[in-house]
Amino acid sequence: MRRPVTIRQRAAATSSLGANRSWFLPTDSSSHECVCRFADAWIAIPIRAHPEEAMPCLNIPMNCCVAAIATGLARSMKSASSWSTMALAIAAQAANACCAYQNGWRRDGANRQQTGSAAGQTRWRAHPFAACAFAVTEAMAPDHAVVDRGITGFGLIGRAEANLMAQRIALHPHATYKTKRTKPSEPSSMSMKPCSMPHPSCHRRPSLLIRAISALLLTGTITADASAQPFPASIDLSSLDGNNGFRVDGPANSAQLGAAVAGVGDINGDGFDDALLGAPGNRRVFVIYGRGDGTFPHPFPLASLNGNNGFQFLGDNSSHFFGGSVAAAGDVNGDGLGDLLVGTASGNSNGSNSGSGYLLLGRSSGFAASEALPLTGGNGFAIHGEASGDRFGLSVNGAGDHNGDGFADLLIGAPEADANGNRSGTSYLLFGHADGFPATLALSSLTGDGSGFRLIGTAPDDFSGWSVSGANDVNGDGFADFIIGGKANRSYVVFGKADSFSVAVDLSALDGSNGFRVDGAVLGDFAGFAVGAGGDLNADGFADLLIGAPAVNNAGIHRGSGYVVFGHAGTFPTSLALTSLNGSNGFRLDGGQDNEQVGFSLHAGGDINDDGVDDLLIGAPTADTAFSDVGRVYVVFGRADGNFPQSLPLADLNGNDGFRINGIDANNSAGFAVADVGDINADGVSDLVIGTPFAGANGLPLSGSSYVVFGRKDRLFTDGFEP
Repeated sequence: MRRPVTIRQRAAATSSLGANRSWFLPTDSSSHECVCRFADAWIAIPIRAHPEEAMPCLNIPMNCCVAAIATGLARSMKSASSWSTMALAIAAQAANACCAYQNGWRRDGANRQQTGSAAGQTRWRAHPFAACAFAVTEAMAPDHAVVDRGITGFGLIGRAEANLMAQRIALHPHATYKTKRTKPSEPSSMSMKPCSMPHPSCHRRPSLLIRAISALLLTGTITADASAQPFPASIDLSSLDGNNGFRVDGPANSAQLGAAVAGVGDINGDGFDDALLGAPGNRRVFVIYGRGDGTFPHPFPLASLNGNNGFQFLGDNSSHFFGGSVAAAGDVNGDGLGDLLVGTASGNSNGSNSGSGYLLLGRSSGFAASEALPLTGGNGFAIHGEASGDRFGLSVNGAGDHNGDGFADLLIGAPEADANGNRSGTSYLLFGHADGFPATLALSSLTGDGSGFRLIGTAPDDFSGWSVSGANDVNGDGFADFIIGGKANRSYVVFGKADSFSVAVDLSALDGSNGFRVDGAVLGDFAGFAVGAGGDLNADGFADLLIGAPAVNNAGIHRGSGYVVFGHAGTFPTSLALTSLNGSNGFRLDGGQDNEQVGFSLHAGGDINDDGVDDLLIGAPTADTAFSDVGRVYVVFGRADGNFPQSLPLADLNGNDGFRINGIDANNSAGFAVADVGDINADGVSDLVIGTPFAGANGLPLSGSSYVVFGRKDRLFTDGFEP
């Protein structure tokens, strides 16, 4: 085989092609090269395959050359002998590392078709890493591969193993990728399912195994950096300097910026993830756009928002505490843009504290420096609580695509509604669609199929809907699930399905097949005060759940705990006791300081340390350092081997298994709100945001602050392949 040209020669030959890309170039009649340029580094990889079979190299960032290596290796192994289990392992690792289940565009025969403009081609809007994953799997598939509800089955290795791998493949809606189908068994058009909600897993990078394979193939050796550790055991928010993150200060007295924070996905269509910060004391929220060059001022001046770098969204006189809850809604109307959701539990549109929610639709044409209520239907819509005192909108969130129709759905809690007794609580699931929305959507119009439905708490003082969250796919059936929490020590997980929704669902009817109840240990623990999606912390391919119990007295007074419940295939028990978690089905995270209130806030963290596995964030806003109630956030790393203890003391995090982020001043309550913001600085690693709503920045009491902390690239390999 012809030896590849040197990196220096290839750089000279292709210098006009631009940076941070890769190309597939012929070298002779039987061999091609994937040529990758990242910053000033060049790599040429020989691939003995037809160009259409080496699609990972086409116009895809440099890391996808890793997948190209796996493809080439798998091809040669496949042609040399029968199907190889080693080759399967390589492809499975590449597919799993490139993107997780349930995110982005996914092969799914039960959903809408997306067809390309060229004959024999399907155009997929895909994250490059996901495109690599799919190309690797397609190149690996034997010619007799079949499609079974969007899952490729490899007969020689058994349906179960093939399904496990293929279900991990997901495509992201903000890039374009084309592949040509050459296998006669594949259908003439491929059905796709759009991403039900933004998720940081779509930003995943190749796993350590694949990167090790690539380094070995390229250099013959792997050099490990003994000091590789992306984060220390502890960092202080005061250490942010613009390079590792930045601070945003509230605009006025009592604005309480950071009372709610979220990553909103890409709301303006520029290809970068954006951040959403609530300032309910000022009746407004702020959107800060992500930046391709990764540079942000520190501190970030909200007064500089001009529509090009972000904007503010203003409430009105009826929307008291507008911005008390905020969330990414996903793509509710199917236009390919992220939408945002704002809640105001103190709104008075239908009586005192009836509450309201507001959906602002994403807009590729851009936003003005200031957007304001009322919404018109064309740019978004309002939803008002049904009765005085319901506190509708206390918690809002995207629910993912619960009914599998290709549109993201909304989930809003009204924890003091009285449908099943005083303060039993009600939550509302509103289906997304592309048929347009009225300026105000009446909850009385929810009829089940096609519009949405309500979920009623089980008993008085259940406070069901105190916290709500989409949960991704916990049971592996291909539909997005969601979780509803309450202060009464109970949470409820509701499984998605395609149809047959009643107007109202009593949460007591969950039986393990349609969902299940999660019970805390002691009534005063407040298990369910905060709930969230956990990503895939144990890397088994199923979404996990997060439940906060900030008043738990484990080994101390009100130290608080967070619980992780692992997802799995099939049914669950009707009720699951958090005390039954033993490390194999989930685990507990314990605070280490009295009155720390771990679990007051929590969120999936994306992949902050760049190891290919999802991480989690958990807030302890009343933690003390040298001062009282400074607040703290713990970041716990996911584990590729899936091995967690029954109980993980957060005080023991050492930088290898996670780390803590300390607040700055007394009574600031850092960690009152936490969220993953995707990749706001476009460096390929997930970032996080922390709210400190009681900070008094710039001499403004209770103006509040928010802190964006950048994730860090894994530094394990020093072979020149990584930047």
